[in-house]
Amino acid sequence: QALDCQWGVLESVWNVSELPVRWTNDKKTCAMGEGCQETLMLIENGPQVNLVLTKDCTLAQDQEVQVTEHRTGPGLSVISYTHVCRHRDSCNSLSTTDAFWSPSPAAVPGTMRCPVCFSRHNCPENAPEQICPEGHTHCYNGVLKLRGGRIATNLRVQGCMPKPGCDLLNGTQKIGPIDVSENCNPKSDTLTCHRGSMLQMGRNLAQEPVEWDSSMDQMCNAGEACQETLLLIDSGNKSLLVGSKGCSKAGAQDSQAVSLHSRPPGVLVASYTRFCSSDLCNTARSSSVLLTSLPKPAAPAPGGLQCPVCVQVFGSCSGSSNFVTCPKDTTHCYNGNIDLSGVAQHMYCHKGVYVNVEDDPTHTFNWTTEKVDTCDNGELCQETVLLIKAGPKTAVLATKGCFPQLIESVTFVKHTPPPGLTAVSFNNYCEDPLCNSQQSIADFWKPEMTSDTDMSTTLHCPTCVAVGTCLSAPSLPCPNGTTRCYRGKIELNGGGIDSSVEVKGCTNLIGCRLMARISAVGPMTVKEVCPHQSVYQSRKTESGATWLLVSVWCLGLLLPLLLQSLIHFS
Repeated sequence: QALDCQWGVLESVWNVSELPVRWTNDKKTCAMGEGCQETLMLIENGPQVNLVLTKDCTLAQDQEVQVTEHRTGPGLSVISYTHVCRHRDSCNSLSTTDAFWSPSPAAVPGTMRCPVCFSRHNCPENAPEQICPEGHTHCYNGVLKLRGGRIATNLRVQGCMPKPGCDLLNGTQKIGPIDVSENCNPKSDTLTCHRGSMLQMGRNLAQEPVEWDSSMDQMCNAGEACQETLLLIDSGNKSLLVGSKGCSKAGAQDSQAVSLHSRPPGVLVASYTRFCSSDLCNTARSSSVLLTSLPKPAAPAPGGLQCPVCVQVFGSCSGSSNFVTCPKDTTHCYNGNIDLSGVAQHMYCHKGVYVNVEDDPTHTFNWTTEKVDTCDNGELCQETVLLIKAGPKTAVLATKGCFPQLIESVTFVKHTPPPGLTAVSFNNYCEDPLCNSQQSIADFWKPEMTSDTDMSTTLHCPTCVAVGTCLSAPSLPCPNGTTRCYRGKIELNGGGIDSSVEVKGCTNLIGCRLMARISAVGPMTVKEVCPHQSVYQSRKTESGATWLLVSVWCLGLLLPLLLQSLIHFS
């Protein structure tokens, strides 16, 4: 059964007089097999303490609480707390520093004076100084690089040390999930830059900013600077936005520019570029850095020219162009290709989440999205939908995006077949750009129609399906073949979905088995909870359901056969 773990990140500098520090954390449901981890790192530097905390799910093996003094005071000191557990929910429950840390005792002052600084940028040239403890004869000046556990920080440190050298961490290279290293070469000409790429398609990208963030970074080669670049192509009814962050070519000078390559009326092509020469300086968080500099002309009067309009990536416009009336003063139809080079090659996937209850999802549920996700290495595109039908209503929970997966596969599972309650899921992992492009569920969702003559005259059950909690559950006659009433909640987490679905209705199932004890549907972990019933041990799809590995070249031929060869649980 999946664990709930405390989840959060905290990085801050405190005065020693303000400790102990206390905190609270959010919670998240982990994937099956994952445990809870917590890592706390404290660096004491005279009157200040730098705190780094991360809590999350982890695949690491269980580890009893371990407190390590990497360097003892007086002067600069480093201590860490690490813990991995699986024995109960939220077992990573450390909530204060006073469980294992106390300030260093007052030291006999010496004659050496050193600047004292903690900074995630540059320490000031006139940083405040402290009198070092007796026996401390050198000033430390270095950068601690912390990577992992959703921490990506370059922490500049200045303080007192008893001997020269770049060894604040005493050779430590890893603390919990955090990789640690240090660099004490003030003349180092290598930078660390945010790294990543972004691709978005939509209708209003020239008017509405989109997030542009990166959780990764890279070490540049000597002489390189950090860069961030945006390119916007807007055809009027559809836009394309491409972004890149990383290291530039050697020799780039600090600069920032917005360029209009093609102006309205008609197609707009614009770009934003920035080069900078300090660690992690390419920090633009949204496309507003470009949009705020674009012209905002009044809506143009229509002209007499009509042109096909399309912006398409990884494909052709043939068959997808719409004819529109062009603005006044435009005279020609453009038709061309733009090749981009110098951008890191990434997998791009359609991205979206849909959670709703519908009367007829076959006709009302549109499984398309204009958002695009940029995948990390080792990730494929995925599209997953879970459908749960109770009476006339069907809950639809669908997700598209990137997900770590080793091999392409298509999975269709009837967790609970008719009569009565019905639960089915479809999942597709594929490795071509934007291949998670299923638009409809009509190929695999064909619920059985039940007439009045097929209904029992003796068995009636409260019937409902709702995201969250059912507000009402009318007692409805059950279909023939059902023998009892079911009541339970399906808790789902992953793929951008964090929801519970309450289900009541008629079934022939025995026990809490609406999901057939399956614990994962695509990227979503599944937890089924039923009151007053024992919860059966969950199992992965691979251990019970039939799922076929289909190479992409034959997917179109085999998918109809796959959907005809359904294996269900009883």
